[in-house]
Amino acid sequence: MRKHTAAVRQALRANAPSVLLAEIQLPASTERYWSGIGNLSYDGETWQGLGGVSGISGVSSEASTYIQTVTFSVAVDEAIRAALLGDVRGGEAICWMGLLNEHAEIIPDPVEIVRIQLDTMTLTVGDGTQQVNLVGQTAFYTLEAPSRKLWTNEQQDFDYPGDTGWDRAPGNADREITWSPP
Repeated sequence: MRKHTAAVRQALRANAPSVLLAEIQLPASTERYWSGIGNLSYDGETWQGLGGVSGISGVSSEASTYIQTVTFSVAVDEAIRAALLGDVRGGEAICWMGLLNEHAEIIPDPVEIVRIQLDTMTLTVGDGTQQVNLVGQTAFYTLEAPSRKLWTNEQQDFDYPGDTGWDRAPGNADREITWSPP
């Protein structure tokens, strides 16, 4: 269980307003948004207000480890849409929940809700509205990916300079092993 700072505990008891912070790291840029209106300064960065995050779906908290597909849905204007359009694959999106103090400043440290690896982006245009949907998977999506690591003496020396472990097993370097049940 996460330990909160004294300031966060006090803010929770006082029913301080909660906000969402979203950082979207794209191949071309990093965009930061928050669920309020106007700009918000936090942690040396400026977070652009969206007036409300449209939604985050697919996030759950369970004891088991599995891949979650998560969608960030954000109502956007032309400037934000232009910043988010393009290739999002390989980018990362992180969402935190934070609390505001009496000066409308974020109380350190917001709680990370979800971190996803981005895969696709779609745009929905309606009656005078635009919504960007960023879809990705939680970090456990790599459970289904094969290892790309080379198990060679050169790779071992690169990872651990001076290690001579592979020198003692030259026949196993670059050897393809197929694992099957007994």
